[in-house]
Amino acid sequence: MNPSVQNWLDELNAAPSRAIQKLVLGYAGVTAWSRSSLRESFIEIFPAHAEALEVAVADWLRERLMKLPPEETPTIVWAAHLQDLFGGLAGLPLPRVARLLRDRLRDFRSWLRPLRTESGPDPEAAYLAALAWAETNQHLEGMWQGLALRRNREPAHYIDIGLLGLRKTRDERGQLPTKAPFLLLATLIDLADTGIAQKEWLLTARALLGGYHCSLETWAREFEPVISARRDAKHGPGWLRKVLPPLRSERPDSPVIEVGLPTADLTEAKRIIHRVAQRGPAAIQGELGAVLSGYRTYARAAGDATPLVRMFNQLADAARTHDPDWAVARAEEAMEWDPNHEFCWTALARALWARGLKAERAGNEASAEADCREAMDLLWRARFRFPSNAHVRTELAKMLGASGDAATAETVYREAQSEFPQNPWGYTGLADMLLRLDTETGTQAHSGEARALLQRAADLGNAYAKRRLRSIAQQAPSTSTVAALFESAEEEVLGPVVLPAQHVAEMRPAQRLGRALLFHWQARHASSGEEREGLLAQAEDLLNLPDELTGECRSAFVEARGFLLLARNRTEEARTYFEQQLVTAAPRRPLGLRLGLAESRIRLGEKLSDAEESELASFGPEGSILPLVLKVVRLLESTASDDALRDLLLELYPRVCTLAGMPPSELGDDEEGAAQADPVRRRETPDAMMARLLLANAFGPATLDSLDDLNSATTIHRVRDSLRPHRDDILAVFEKLALAA
Repeated sequence: MNPSVQNWLDELNAAPSRAIQKLVLGYAGVTAWSRSSLRESFIEIFPAHAEALEVAVADWLRERLMKLPPEETPTIVWAAHLQDLFGGLAGLPLPRVARLLRDRLRDFRSWLRPLRTESGPDPEAAYLAALAWAETNQHLEGMWQGLALRRNREPAHYIDIGLLGLRKTRDERGQLPTKAPFLLLATLIDLADTGIAQKEWLLTARALLGGYHCSLETWAREFEPVISARRDAKHGPGWLRKVLPPLRSERPDSPVIEVGLPTADLTEAKRIIHRVAQRGPAAIQGELGAVLSGYRTYARAAGDATPLVRMFNQLADAARTHDPDWAVARAEEAMEWDPNHEFCWTALARALWARGLKAERAGNEASAEADCREAMDLLWRARFRFPSNAHVRTELAKMLGASGDAATAETVYREAQSEFPQNPWGYTGLADMLLRLDTETGTQAHSGEARALLQRAADLGNAYAKRRLRSIAQQAPSTSTVAALFESAEEEVLGPVVLPAQHVAEMRPAQRLGRALLFHWQARHASSGEEREGLLAQAEDLLNLPDELTGECRSAFVEARGFLLLARNRTEEARTYFEQQLVTAAPRRPLGLRLGLAESRIRLGEKLSDAEESELASFGPEGSILPLVLKVVRLLESTASDDALRDLLLELYPRVCTLAGMPPSELGDDEEGAAQADPVRRRETPDAMMARLLLANAFGPATLDSLDDLNSATTIHRVRDSLRPHRDDILAVFEKLALAA
C-alpha cells in the first residue's frame, strides 16, 4: 500500500473527523489520490474500511452542519468542497450517513441553500441527489414532485433530481419499486405544463424511459392510466406521442381513472381520528394502514395532496400523546407533500414536542432538548414564513411558556394581540399563562388582567372564554384561588419541558430573526428612549449573523437590518443601505428592500416617482388591498386634502368589510368536543389580517358604519385620529409581510 494512503488511514482511525476534513479540503497529503476525485477516493477506501469511513463522515457532517466555512475557506470554495462531498457519497452503501441525511433533511437544506450560486457550485442539489440514492428516503414523494415541478422556483437542474427521487423512493422496508412508479410518470406529464420547452421535455422523457428495460408497447400500457388520470393535461399527452408512437391518440374505451378517498365520508374520517385519539394508532393498525395507503394512492393519482395533508396532520395531532414517533412520521410526510401549508408546521411542532416530553419523562434529557428545540425552531420559521397566521403565533407562545421562557411567551402573545386584535386565542392563551404564573407564585398579581383578557375574548364570541368566565364567577369566595380557577381550564396545556437558556450564538437563524423582530416590536412600545435603544441594540446583536448561516432567512435578515436603521431614525443611512442592497440583489428587486427604500425617502420628504409608486402597488397578490392601505398610511402625515383620503377610503372600506369578520377559532367551532381541524380548512391571508387590523383599530373606533359616513368631514377626521396612533403598528405588519415575500 502506498505509504501516504496508509498514513491517512491511520489518521482516519485515530482522528476520524480531522482525517475527513483534510480529505474534503484537499490537503490530506495522499499523493496516490492527487489526481483522484473525492468520489474516487471514497470508492477506494470503502471496500476495506467501510465502517471507519462511515463513522468519520457521519461525525464530520454533524460537526460541520449549520457552521461557517472552516479555516477562512472562501465561501465559493467551501460550496464546491461540499458539492464534491455529497457527490462522492451518492450511492455508497453507508447506512448511518444515509440515516443522517434523511433525519436532518430540513437542517441540511437550510444550511446548504445560501451556498447555491447561479453559475457556480450547488451543494444543496448534490445533497438532494445523495438523499435520492440513499435507502432511507421513504415518504418523500411530495418533496421529489415539488422539486421536479420547481414549485419553489428552484434552478432547472432540480427537475432531474426530483425525477431521480421519484424513481428511487423506497418503501418502509427500504425496497425500490419493481417498475416505474405511477407518480413518476404523472409528474412527467405535469412537467410539460410548467413552461418547459418541448425539446427539453422530450430529452428528459427519453432519458427517464431509457432508465428502464421496457418496450414501447409496455410503456404505452404504463402511461394509459396516467393519461386517464391527467385529463386536464395540455401538452404532456401530445408530446409523449412523439416518444411513444404506440400510445393511442384517442381512447374512447378507456375509462377515466377514479381514485376515491378511503374516508370520503367526513363522519368516517372523524371516527378514525377519534379512535386514534382515544387508543393510539397501534390499536387500529390494520384499518389505519389501509387508510394511509389509500390517501397516498389518491395523492399520487389525482395530483391533489390536500386531503392527505388534512388527514395526516389531524391523525398526527390525535396520536402524539400515544405514539409521538408515529405522529412525527405522519406530520413529516404531510409536510413534504405541502410545505406551504401552515398547519403542517404546527402539527409537526406539536408532535415533536410530545416526543421530547416522552424522552424527558424517560430520563433522556439530551433527546428531549433536541426534539423540543426543533419544535420551537419550526414555529420560529413558520412565524417568519406565515406572518398573517395567528395560530402559528399562539402555538409558539404556548411552547415558549412550556419551555420556561415566560417572558418571551408573553411578548409573543402581546404582539399577536396587537396584530390580530380580533383573534380571541391570543387573549385566552395569555390569560391562561398569567393565571398559571399566579398559581406557581401563590399570588393573584395577574388575575385582574387575566379576567379582562378573557372578557375581550368573550366579547369576540369565544365560547371557551365565556366558559372560563362563568367558572370564575361560580367560584365560592373561600375557594376562589388562582389555582382553583386555573383547574377549570379546558384548553390543552402542553406538558412542560424546561430548557436551559440559549446564548445568541446557539440560536438557529429563524429564532434569531424572530426574536429580533420581537425586540423591534417592543421598542415601538417602549416607555423611554433609553429602553427603546436597549431593545434595538439587542435586535441588532441578533441580526448580526454571517449571511452564510442565515439559511432560508437570508433575504429577510438583509431587509430586517435596514428596517432596524429606520427604527433608530438613521433615515439617510437607511436609504443608502436599501439602495446598495437593491444594487447587490439586481436584477431582482425584493419587496422588502423596495418598501424600506420608499419609507426612507418618504421620511426624508422626497416624492416617489411614478415607477416607484407602481412598484409599491405590486405589494401582495393581484387585487390586494395592501397597496391601498399603504397609500392611506402615507396620506396621514401629508397635507393632502380630505377629498384625497376620502377617495381612497371609499375604495378601501367596502373591501375591508368583506375581508374582515370574526375569524373562526383554531380548534374548529367553539363548541364542546370540536375537532382541531379548522386550521386545515382556513387559510389566513395578509389581506384578511390587514382588514381585521383596520376594522379593530381605525374604522371601528371612528364609528365608521357605512360608506355614507365618509361624506362627513367629521368622520374623515375621526378616521385620521384613529389611524395615526397605529401607523407604526400597521407599517410593522407590512415589514413582516415583506420579509416573508
